[in-house]
Amino acid sequence: MQKTTKGITKDSLDYLKDILNAMSDGAYIVNRNCDIEYVNPVIAREFGAPGNQKCYKYFHGRKQVCPWCVNKEVFEGKSVSWRWSNPRTGRTYDLFDTPLRNPDGSISKLEFFHEVTDLVKTQEELRISSAFLNSMIEQSPTPMWISDDKGTLIRINESCCKLLNITEKDVVGKYNIFKDNLVDSQGFMPLAENVFSKGEVARFELKYDTSLLQDLTLERQASVFLDVTIFPIINRNGKVTNAVIQHIDITGRKAAEEALRKSEDRYRTLVDNAAEGIFVVQNGKVVFANPRAFAMADYRLDEREPKYFMDFVHPEDRAMVIERHLKRLSGEEFDATYSIRLIDRQGKIRWVRISSAGIIWENSPATLTFATDITEHRLDEEKIQESEGRYRSLFENMLNGVAYCQMIFDDDRPQDFVYILVNDAHGRLTGVKDVAGKRVTEVIPGVRESDPELFEILGRVSLSGRPEKCEIFLRSLGIWLSISVYSTEKGYFVALFDNITERKQSEEKLQISYAALKKTLNDAINTLAKMVEMRDPYTSGHQKKVAELSAAIASEMRLTDDQIERLKMAATIHDIGKIYVPSDILSKPGKLDRLEFEIIKTHPQGGYDIIKGMDFPCAVAQTVLQHHERLDGSGYPSGLCGQDISIEARILAVADVVEAMASNRPYRPAMGPEKALAEISAGRGKLYDPDVVDICLKLFKEGRFKLE
Repeated sequence: MQKTTKGITKDSLDYLKDILNAMSDGAYIVNRNCDIEYVNPVIAREFGAPGNQKCYKYFHGRKQVCPWCVNKEVFEGKSVSWRWSNPRTGRTYDLFDTPLRNPDGSISKLEFFHEVTDLVKTQEELRISSAFLNSMIEQSPTPMWISDDKGTLIRINESCCKLLNITEKDVVGKYNIFKDNLVDSQGFMPLAENVFSKGEVARFELKYDTSLLQDLTLERQASVFLDVTIFPIINRNGKVTNAVIQHIDITGRKAAEEALRKSEDRYRTLVDNAAEGIFVVQNGKVVFANPRAFAMADYRLDEREPKYFMDFVHPEDRAMVIERHLKRLSGEEFDATYSIRLIDRQGKIRWVRISSAGIIWENSPATLTFATDITEHRLDEEKIQESEGRYRSLFENMLNGVAYCQMIFDDDRPQDFVYILVNDAHGRLTGVKDVAGKRVTEVIPGVRESDPELFEILGRVSLSGRPEKCEIFLRSLGIWLSISVYSTEKGYFVALFDNITERKQSEEKLQISYAALKKTLNDAINTLAKMVEMRDPYTSGHQKKVAELSAAIASEMRLTDDQIERLKMAATIHDIGKIYVPSDILSKPGKLDRLEFEIIKTHPQGGYDIIKGMDFPCAVAQTVLQHHERLDGSGYPSGLCGQDISIEARILAVADVVEAMASNRPYRPAMGPEKALAEISAGRGKLYDPDVVDICLKLFKEGRFKLE
């Protein structure tokens, strides 16, 4: 910025120095020869008394050339500013230079020091914290998303996208929890509102089905049961600024509950003969118990009046039971399997290990608990450290296989690894047992040669410390595994995995079935197309050419593969409705009269009526129905306008006109591609979609499509 300077008198200079002496920021004056003419107390405290030192010596410890005074802009009447860190103290300043005209007419530089060390540090800490939070959210295996204070989604992680079969583009900035009819219709909207209005944590189980969404339209479908937890993020002023929404897929559990409900007889047999005590607690009362649970409490089976569960819990253990129950309600993680003391009817104390889970019992929330009498083994368990016991219980009862191993390298190339610790699931999922302390090449001969990609992944993670996930086929074992690998110490790794062989085989069968279904569908389409050509020989090949041109335009417009496939289907049979039109009208050589033309105009509706009753995607029938509609509403059969006409139908309309005009018809000879393209150009924006017309013209102009 250019700044005009005026001469300053000696009195005014003294007055200026008085002001600078009182400032909390540093300030000094230097002439163009790097002579320091003045420093205020803040500068003196930071850098010491200047004496007769030059500017470059005083501030920078140099013998010559001051990096500040070399810039002559200030001495030419300009003001400048920049940020500088003192290498000796590590403090950071925002500097501002302004010219100062002396009484003798010479120009000196007045420079202000404003310390921003804490600000810079805070900004860096915020940057690091933000980066860590973003990384934690994105790498979290827990599906989650974040909303703003109005409930609108602003961030979603990959795990959530996979679970709900959506993309960030589908929902970020578009979905709002207060407009979610699924949350509202299932009675959970008050809980969601309390998160934002009262800062409370909400948790509920939701049936999520994209086909039922009203305020959000998604092309890809998903239907799952979710355990939803919503946490408020509250700022220092007590205001809710965001909310974190976590999802847990409980579809399997819900299916099991439903199967259990429908198979009550088998359930009764299993439960009544179980060696464990099984009971259900609802509103604090035991509303169901199996015979083993009755025996533990020393009650007869005919004494079925509900009792309060806490009456059976030892007084010293009641606080722990209540604490874990509250954690379950809030969605907080905790060890769901633990030991407590129960007091039976006679006052006898029994040690039991219980494991609980939330369920719906007779349409209301309840807790299902399994209790195993461990009284005889309690003394042995007490010798074990609590943390080790918790770890061992979790480790051994995991459904996933776990292996903790040491990697063996040769010049940073993975050669082998040694099993240090594995859980029971490892052997069950791989069929390889008794591996602790052994090398993998010992227990699975030839594995390094048959599965080099596995070694590359494990070696890379154990060296870099960056976790990785993959699905891999182990040729040595003939199984598919889904693996998550991480490392807490260089040269070591932990692999969590699951056997997904059945899933992969099912996917392969599904692909084969899909290919067969697709062939059947295409055969049906071709058969329908031939039916039209048998009735109307003049349109022989017309539908095929229209399909090819439609697909070329759609591909250039970057429609999805599914849209292009449906468009090709519709184009191939778009004139199927002409089977209802009398042959003499179809082949009439002269101009049609008004009645005949009205009959011809029925063929889109006729085609739609044929296709809608068949097992075609619904978009195919709609495209056939609309292919004679026009942007200005002059088309038929419904007179639709603009965006009310599907993009597939707008593409098909242009391709149909171009191919029809360029081909022979009973009432006229072929008019050629030039007149056909001139027709769509003339109707661009009025009759035909301008983007579709432009791309069609481009394809012909560049020679990428020809009508032969």
